[in-house]
Amino acid sequence: MRNTAPVFFRLLQVKEADLIQPDICVVGGISEMRRIATLAEAFFVGVAPHHPMGPLATAVNVHFSAAAQNFRILEYRLPKGQP
Repeated sequence: MRNTAPVFFRLLQVKEADLIQPDICVVGGISEMRRIATLAEAFFVGVAPHHPMGPLATAVNVHFSAAAQNFRILEYRLPKGQP
């Protein structure tokens, strides 16, 4: 089962999370990520995008994060050799 808005909705309904970490590359892109963030916002839950991918996904996540009212923190991977 892919982590889509209905999956996150069920999680939010039972109040099992204070913060969710959807992965934009897994949920189906920026539109589904926005749907998930909007649902989370309705439940007063923050969003911290999970992001283990490369630079293109970083750009998309930064774009999403700038638009999400309930954005909290962006996870990202530093290039090899960075502290």
